[in-house]
Amino acid sequence: MLFQYPDARDVVLRRPNPELGYFVDIVRSSAVEFSRCMTTNERISRGRLYYIVGFVDDDFSKFEKPSEFVKWAADLFKIVRKICIEKRKGDYIGREALAMEKHGYRLVGH
Repeated sequence: MLFQYPDARDVVLRRPNPELGYFVDIVRSSAVEFSRCMTTNERISRGRLYYIVGFVDDDFSKFEKPSEFVKWAADLFKIVRKICIEKRKGDYIGREALAMEKHGYRLVGH
């Protein structure tokens, strides 16, 4: 899943993906990538919320994303930190995952 900054006009559609049709270049785009945690066989794997504030291009030119995007992404992370009620080794864990852990599920990748 992808959260695109509302005023972004720089989403870069790169190469085709046989399963999804395309993929968004998260490095060059004003977007936040979200990957849900997966629950299988009484295990909960870690999800991910991720964005990049800048990058160095192939010709070593440095690019920074718009400050409005960086603020918006940081605000999104603040919301997630408020929703997640426990922090372990840098990971934020939500209420549902903690409840499942109490019922025998194992948190992996944390």
